[in-house]
Amino acid sequence: MYRQAFLLLATLCASTLLTSSGFAQPGSEALDLANTDILVRIDRDLVVPTEASAPPTFVLNGDARIDGTVRDGFVVLNGSANVQGHIDGTVVVVGGTLSLGPDARVRDDVVLIESTLWRDPGALVGGEVARSGALSPVVGVFFWISCTIAALLGGLLYVFLVGARSRPVVTALDQPGQTALVGAVLMVGLPLLALAFIASGIGLVIGASIALNVIPVLAVLGYVISGVALGQLLRDRFDRMHNPYVATLVGVGLLQVFVALPLLGLLSMLAAPFGAGALFLALWRYHERRAGAKTNAQNAAYAAA
Repeated sequence: MYRQAFLLLATLCASTLLTSSGFAQPGSEALDLANTDILVRIDRDLVVPTEASAPPTFVLNGDARIDGTVRDGFVVLNGSANVQGHIDGTVVVVGGTLSLGPDARVRDDVVLIESTLWRDPGALVGGEVARSGALSPVVGVFFWISCTIAALLGGLLYVFLVGARSRPVVTALDQPGQTALVGAVLMVGLPLLALAFIASGIGLVIGASIALNVIPVLAVLGYVISGVALGQLLRDRFDRMHNPYVATLVGVGLLQVFVALPLLGLLSMLAAPFGAGALFLALWRYHERRAGAKTNAQNAAYAAA
């Protein structure tokens, strides 16, 4: 259930970026539901009339009334949803109110995140109704501890498998400016690339794979690389820190401490794209060296012939 809700929310974020990047958003005119793969409304209200069948629908900062049918999923963020028709999928409401009328039919689950529900006795929900509020401080601390342990183990595993002085780490330390630039390009370019594939329809699977697989894995690797690089930087500055594993624990641990601090937490979030930039830049330089060596070998062979 929560996986479906996550996918719906992820698509809402993607749709928001698509709109801000110049992709079409239905205007105030009559909806062309027949030629619309994803229906997005931002800062405007939406009405799906009776007998109409809408694609997956996402409303941000607006209210929605569904008298007809919505296929696959329905998400409202920071607004009210009034469902009098059918939702052939999951309903997700974040920071708003959901009203289910007497003729409302929801095929799957209803997920409410910091939202309220009014439900007529005649409304039918095929799945579960899940409510979630803000995380309590205890849950937040437990989550931070779990992430810290995972990050520390990831750093130790990276040093064990790749080495503390791997090419990405050295690149991050020797070329921080270029690394940050490449990381910024990746941070903006990869989501836009995924959204472009998703918007095309043909590359939906490729776009979803980039968004749900490539970007998270690259972010985790980048965060670990940044932590290892920070540890090696401290190791170079302090003579007593000889062990690379101890340096890694210190570097990754400091990043996690920064995450918990109000101001430094925002900066620590840049560790993932920075490390990803170091990884990409190191791989690119390695490819260039291999290509240059191959070219030199071919030239030498031609000269000898």
